[in-house]
Amino acid sequence: MQVAGIPKTLIDVALPRAGVGRDVALIAGFAVFTAIAAQVSFSPPGWFADAFVAIGVPIEGTPVPITGQTLAVGLTGAALGSRRGAQSMLIYMLAGIIGFPVFAGGFGGVFSGEFAFGATGGSIWGQTSFLSLASGGYIVGFVAAAYLVGSLAERGWDRSVWRIALALLIGNGIVYAVGLPWLYVVLSSDFPSLGMNLAKTLDFGLWPFIPGDALKIALATGALPGAWLLVRRRG
Repeated sequence: MQVAGIPKTLIDVALPRAGVGRDVALIAGFAVFTAIAAQVSFSPPGWFADAFVAIGVPIEGTPVPITGQTLAVGLTGAALGSRRGAQSMLIYMLAGIIGFPVFAGGFGGVFSGEFAFGATGGSIWGQTSFLSLASGGYIVGFVAAAYLVGSLAERGWDRSVWRIALALLIGNGIVYAVGLPWLYVVLSSDFPSLGMNLAKTLDFGLWPFIPGDALKIALATGALPGAWLLVRRRG
């Protein structure tokens, strides 16, 4: 149901046949999309790490994997809107907690035999609970970020390159606002010898992600207005 005066989302225009069944399929489908994006990981380029070393801020290896998840979160929110976007991310999070290998590295861990199905990190059956997962706060932040990006998309922000870029930046900020304090608490509790402080929290949980975030925002910024253009051309 659309609120009067608020534009429909990209999915509502591209797939106009409404219904509970369609919404359930879309919510579940984007949760699966996020799970797949979580398995795509990469490391910051050497030149980026060297640049931080040059200014006296060496980047330490992060316990939070660098993946394609935030790209999936932004696209989910923009495509589905606030309510369905948040629901999709909530399903993604709950799927990992109950034991599906949807969190970063879950697929590979099961296939390699490192984890048994259902006992991956962050699940109720695994050795590391969700509350003790270094990346748990980021995953919680996905729900709020998808809602925020979706809410702005419902107001037409995803039809403008600059507006959707700003919406995705704000969404990323929400993910970090939840993820960084969570990371600090987990590492302080589990590894007191690290002597966690603000600088180390940023070293572990923010700086290494900037190149990937910039790339993912650029991809989504080009994809969403471009998708709207295609939809308009199709009438």
